[in-house]
Amino acid sequence: MSRVAHRGTIVLLQHKLDTWTPARIVYALSKFADIHIFKPERKHASRSSFYTVARNINTSSANFKTFLKRCQDDWYEATFGGKNGIGQYTDGEDEAVCITQKYLLNSFTNSVFRRSLTC
Repeated sequence: MSRVAHRGTIVLLQHKLDTWTPARIVYALSKFADIHIFKPERKHASRSSFYTVARNINTSSANFKTFLKRCQDDWYEATFGGKNGIGQYTDGEDEAVCITQKYLLNSFTNSVFRRSLTC
């Protein structure tokens, strides 16, 4: 993500939008990009996978910089963290993007699903 162009686009393959981690990622991306959820019916109909498309990414946004730093820190911790320096699981509970489940379910999901794509 550190190489994405200003107003560029990224595509993420994710799984289980109805779980907490992918929903938080989509929420975080929505703070600095236009978000579309895409689930191809032919290949992914019976799978939990879906694509998150983030367009018009504002790389000068403070939210983008915070998200990028958090992703880099999480990657480093997962790869080299822990007692022996061989990686450590992080659950993301101390994320810079803090939202409640109630807000996510009532407010945010309605706006995302209205803009979602299905093919």
